[in-house]
Amino acid sequence: MNFSSKITPEENTSIARDFEEILKRIKNIEFNLNLPEIQQKFENEKDESRKRDFLEQRKNIAILRSQLETAALEEIAANLKKLEPDLLKGIEDLTQAIDKVDNTVNILTTLQNVTGIIRRVLSL
Repeated sequence: MNFSSKITPEENTSIARDFEEILKRIKNIEFNLNLPEIQQKFENEKDESRKRDFLEQRKNIAILRSQLETAALEEIAANLKKLEPDLLKGIEDLTQAIDKVDNTVNILTTLQNVTGIIRRVLSL
């Protein structure tokens, strides 16, 4: 399977493995964003725009994960390779923000960052 003439066969295998790991992590984030304690934290949020933004971003992460799953790896391999460090850092930051639960602004900001990087991988 050739992803790009600029990417070696060894890189193709590595990118495919990394891609599966990234999808796994995104699915985990999606699951965690639907946990009762996260939902409750945002339901208790006084700022209505934050509530709406959270619901929108939570929906976006699900849509983008689905788009990643159906994307032809050949088409996104170069972007994924280039943006993988940023995406992994964003996923780690978001995981930590979700684990802390106490700061809705931090969760929302890191969630927006991750969805933005995924869009860049998909070239949306």
